[in-house]
Amino acid sequence: MVPDIFHRDFQPTPYWWEAYRPVAGELADVPRSARVAIVGGGYAGLSTALELAKNGIDAVVLEANELGFGASTRNGGAVSGGVNVGKSFTGRTADVEPSRVGRILSDASDAFVLIDRLIDEEKISCFWEKPGRFVGAWTKKHFAAQARRLAVLNAAAQSGANMVPPERQREEIASDYYFGGMVVERSGKLHPALYYKGLLDACRRRGVAVCARAAVTGIDRIGTGWLVETGRGALSAGDVVIATNGYTGGLTPALRRRVVPVASHIIATEKLPQDLARSLIPKGRTL
Repeated sequence: MVPDIFHRDFQPTPYWWEAYRPVAGELADVPRSARVAIVGGGYAGLSTALELAKNGIDAVVLEANELGFGASTRNGGAVSGGVNVGKSFTGRTADVEPSRVGRILSDASDAFVLIDRLIDEEKISCFWEKPGRFVGAWTKKHFAAQARRLAVLNAAAQSGANMVPPERQREEIASDYYFGGMVVERSGKLHPALYYKGLLDACRRRGVAVCARAAVTGIDRIGTGWLVETGRGALSAGDVVIATNGYTGGLTPALRRRVVPVASHIIATEKLPQDLARSLIPKGRTL
């Protein structure tokens, strides 16, 4: 008999869902028309709808599953401000044209500002903190590579990045495993599911139609607008925003080819006493 590898308290759902569990709720009707149709009800879709609503533009959000089903409530909660730009799926640095990296980092910097602004303006309670990030160097060579990135990180993303030599490493992490590393001051962390719930509540306060279980099955040009087919009816729209990220499928094949995988990892422990947790990560940074 194969032993059960899971602890008796194991839960097969994300920890974040204990605070907000994705639900369809009472299904909002798919309207017959909207100025803008947004495909995808994650962070991107909701924040787009929110910005449009603030500017008096009618939008509808079309989500294939429950509200918050996807990566928006499953991610690690670290807001990097762009430090991961240029990292491949394996974690190694990808070969990207320097000028392009600069433009992407600038966008990432703007995204950090946007999150900070939305949380403040919408009074979203999601444990938002900005203590920075420590990225350990595996070797002396890796440390040198990190040091070479400082200039572009600080110029393009205003990262406030600096190097921590091995002899000062324990100021950041209770380990001697790494060969020093890089600190990125402009980095934060939040509760991803509560941030999602805050965006959803903000959209609802402004009367945005957020339609769960309304998977889009077709998008066709009709005159100067679009006909958007869903599993719960069709609507006409002046513009369509695709906000499906990693769930981008065959409906938009050109965008599907542009999805970029990014490696992300989380290490979880049993609940630790505050003094022990603080001794392990003295400054409370993400690592």
